[in-house]
Amino acid sequence: MAIAGRAFGAAGDRINPVLVKEIRQALRGRYFKITFAFTLVAATLIGLFVILAQVAEGSSGSGRNFFLAIYACLAVAVLGFVPLSAFLSMGAEWEEGTYDLLVLSDLKPRRIVRGKYLAAAIQTLLHFSTFGPFLVFSFFLREIDLFAVGTILGGTLALSLTLSLFALGVSSLTRIRFLRAVLTILLAVSLVILAGLSIGMAANFTFRPYTLRSTDFPATAGVFLTILAGVAAFAHAVACARLAHPEENRSTGARALTATAVLLGLSWLTFFFVRTRGVNRLEGMTILLLFALVVPMLFFVTEPDELGRRVRPRVPRRGALALLAAPFLPGGARGLLLFLVLAAVVMGGAEAISASRSAMRSLPHGPILGALCYAFLYLSIPSLLGRRAAHTAKGRTIARLGVPVLVTVPILVPTLVGFFVGNRRWIEFEHIGFPIWTLERLDRGDEGPLVFLGSAALLLAALNLPRLVAGVREVLEASRDRRAGRARTAEAALPPAEETGAVAEP
Repeated sequence: MAIAGRAFGAAGDRINPVLVKEIRQALRGRYFKITFAFTLVAATLIGLFVILAQVAEGSSGSGRNFFLAIYACLAVAVLGFVPLSAFLSMGAEWEEGTYDLLVLSDLKPRRIVRGKYLAAAIQTLLHFSTFGPFLVFSFFLREIDLFAVGTILGGTLALSLTLSLFALGVSSLTRIRFLRAVLTILLAVSLVILAGLSIGMAANFTFRPYTLRSTDFPATAGVFLTILAGVAAFAHAVACARLAHPEENRSTGARALTATAVLLGLSWLTFFFVRTRGVNRLEGMTILLLFALVVPMLFFVTEPDELGRRVRPRVPRRGALALLAAPFLPGGARGLLLFLVLAAVVMGGAEAISASRSAMRSLPHGPILGALCYAFLYLSIPSLLGRRAAHTAKGRTIARLGVPVLVTVPILVPTLVGFFVGNRRWIEFEHIGFPIWTLERLDRGDEGPLVFLGSAALLLAALNLPRLVAGVREVLEASRDRRAGRARTAEAALPPAEETGAVAEP
């Protein structure tokens, strides 16, 4: 008994304390009690209503309708309430002033994030276990496909876990109350939309289970899971970085994840092109991949340009390795350099994929170059204008908000101007500020917009060139300092010449 008690005590010491705290707060808090009771009561009443309606109509085999009714309640709970709870849990650390206590407890950022994430995962599993008997009962009502049920529930579980981690990452972005309120509204709206889309997809798979047995479904499911894994990994890296010390290396891990995601994207490009040999699909996915790079890159290009004091001693000693590692080290200018490197990898990979297989026509370069110019402009302008403000958390937040502003303002302002001056083309978004219209013109062979976009991108590249050079030079200087420090340390460790018997040369 004593051995067992010591074993349980040791296991209890290893349990994440944040997980214990979050579970206790969740189970005792009003939010979980109200949402859990609401979804359970709603599922019971809706299920009874579906069964009574089927009995009144005299029809049998109401399993699909019953399953969809219960699944709708489950989707609202695990895709809406649980991720929002994770968001509020992280926000409570800032608003209640308990984050300093977590830091003083010597918990590493990844343990804090992991504890909150596991708490959200346990809530999700609790909802699944509660709704399990309802879902099993739907099978006895017939007319339901078990493979479709398993696919729907498995995809919902993966999506719920990803959304919880995504909510933690979003909640860690800022401590400003106004911005947190805006993020709460945006997240709530996004969760409602995703829950509705999930219910619609579940209805499609429930009433058309043969779509899950098509030859394209495994590839589609693989892309879906790859995207979820990438979003979850990046959200975890962002949350850990936001909780880490400002002088720590909070960027390299997320940059490596972004590079890995690019390689996975190119792998899927190769897979789909080998199957279809469609240049149009290859072109579209390449453009989407370039625009998708803007999302993680907006965190990197708005960092302070200087290396942190805890980062410089960890720069590789060898100059060649330091040069290769430069794009992956923290710094706004080095973030722009990483974007250029990864964009070159995407474009080179797409070109290699197109050249490796015979196709009906060659890969068009105009739209891809246009997408590259748009993405570079969206990133380089906030990075250049916000390089001084990036030394403060508020300044970095404002600079990062500049990216969505640069995306939306060039689209909306010409449209509003066209409305007042009576320009029908601008009213219908036929202007260079709207990327879709521009890329369609480039695809038709009109190179006029590319000249304008290319000139603007080259101008911004010239303005940012001194920063890029200075960023690489700083890494090389840190590498030289490490080599010199190691040489001085080795020289100081040598015994005097008298002890070694060495004779000094005249």
